[in-house]
Order: sequence, then C-alpha cells, then structure tokens
Amino acid sequence: MKLYVLVIVIAASILALINAFFMPWWLSPALVTYSVIGCIALHGAGAGIIYSMRRFIKPTSWYFKVSKRETRFWEFFGVRKFKDLLPDLGGKFVGFEKARLANPKDTEYIKKYIHETCVGEIGHILGGILGFAVLLLLPMHYYWLIIALPCAVVNLFLAILPIITMRYNRYKLLSLLKIVEIQNLREERKKTEEEVSG
Repeated sequence: MKLYVLVIVIAASILALINAFFMPWWLSPALVTYSVIGCIALHGAGAGIIYSMRRFIKPTSWYFKVSKRETRFWEFFGVRKFKDLLPDLGGKFVGFEKARLANPKDTEYIKKYIHETCVGEIGHILGGILGFAVLLLLPMHYYWLIIALPCAVVNLFLAILPIITMRYNRYKLLSLLKIVEIQNLREERKKTEEEVSG
C-alpha cells in the first residue's frame, strides 16, 4: 500500500506543481486532488462491477492461460522485485487475501485462489480503463490534457502492476495444483492398496 500511496502523492505533487504555472496557484492542487479521487473512485467502481459478476468468470478461459515463457518475461520485467510491495486489499473488500498461500495442500483452496486472480485481473483491467472517465468529470478544457489525462495514465500504470503479478502467480498456482492433485491421487491409491491388502 505504501508504494501506491507514494506513487500517487509524488505524481499528484509534480502534476500540481507544473500546472501551478498555468493557472491560479489554488486551482491546480484542487483539480489534481479532484482528478486523483475521481480515478480512485472509478477504479474501485470497475473492480466492484467485476466482483459482482465473478461467477461468470471462468479460469479455464483461453485468456487466463499463462505460459512459462510469459512468466519469464514478467521476471525480466522485474515482477519479483515489486510484487510483494503491492497492496492486497482482497482480505478487506472480498474476504480473500492473495498475499500468501494459506492452504498449499488444499486443492479447492488453490482453485479458489486461481479464480480470485482471474477476478482481480479483470477488475483491474476495467478499473484502469474506467479511470479515463475522469476526463468527463472536468470541463472540456485544456484541463483534460494537463490534469485529467495524466491522472488516468498513472491510474492505468497502477492497475497494470497487479495484473502482471496475478498472471505471474497464476502460473505458479496452476503448477502447484497439478503437483497437489498428483500427490493426493497417490495417497488415495496407497490408502486403497492398504485397505485391499489389509
């Protein structure tokens, strides 16, 4: 969460400072703050819409498939460095934390975790896109270009980071699911053999 707050504060401060040269000193920070709050609200609305439709999201869809090659690309991009710095608000808003794997041997839990990464990914995509609707909250003026648009771009950037992380984690979760399912199958066979021989 600290990373997000830091990025928002720094970006908003730079934006307000630059625009203070082009408009009254009090108007620039007011419009920037208004745009930032608007982006956050629009992003949250997008995530909320997707969460309410979560039962229609199928993790088996082609879009959610992640290849090993893709995970290597995200590693090159630096996902391991920033993934633990991102906020996990799932526990507060949807009752499911994605920061750590609580039950690594429970296949149903892992499947639910995978589903939550899919829901979260689509939520952040819609939230990132809806952030551009902040342009509609300001009068059609050069404010669109110098305030609303940069705020929407920062919002999109902050949406992309968790999308990358969820795709990266999903590959690992799918690999773990296969391993756990094989282990469970072996244990069941062993138990059956023991019952037959006993």
